[in-house]
Amino acid sequence: MLYVLAGAAGPGPTKEKDASSVCGADFLPAARPTNAFRSKRISKNRLSVPPPRVPMKRIPRKSISEIDLRNLTIVRLAPDEVQHFAAGVAFFNDGRYWHAHEAWEEIWKEHPEDGRIFFQGLIQLAAGYHQLNRNIFRGFAIHIRQAREKLALFPREFLGIDLASLLGVIEVNLKMIDEKNSVEGIDRSKIVVPKIQYRPQ
Repeated sequence: MLYVLAGAAGPGPTKEKDASSVCGADFLPAARPTNAFRSKRISKNRLSVPPPRVPMKRIPRKSISEIDLRNLTIVRLAPDEVQHFAAGVAFFNDGRYWHAHEAWEEIWKEHPEDGRIFFQGLIQLAAGYHQLNRNIFRGFAIHIRQAREKLALFPREFLGIDLASLLGVIEVNLKMIDEKNSVEGIDRSKIVVPKIQYRPQ
């Protein structure tokens, strides 16, 4: 996937940056490239996130009860995955939840089930807020509940993300949902939208 920095277009030289160095900057998704386009030279006005690797053999899915919890915190990211990870955070904090979902999915699909549940939690959180933007309140509630279930398995800070504050926001929203006993009964203006606190490692 290619990412474009807003305001980067126009004449004159630009400096290339990777996603981790501009986390929180204004990312814009480039059009989804075709295979033919990928072979062409990338404009220097674009921030290049490495294209997806050759897909691994399909990884069997497991329920949380089937996962070896001892392996959850053993996660090693390749350099291109670090870029996808940082880009996903920047997208999420800018309210571009679908693009955050796509960036994190590039990491998720490369890891075995016991080592990717953290990314699945982030993906479900992004999917929840994407659903909220489309006024699909039931989908929002389902996804953030699933995200909490997975993210709560990890240390309060993990891969540079402050999970304690992130989970705190999820809990506030779920408490409102549970008290109303209906997602539709919630005043949308009271739903808290989190900003992910991220310190690149």
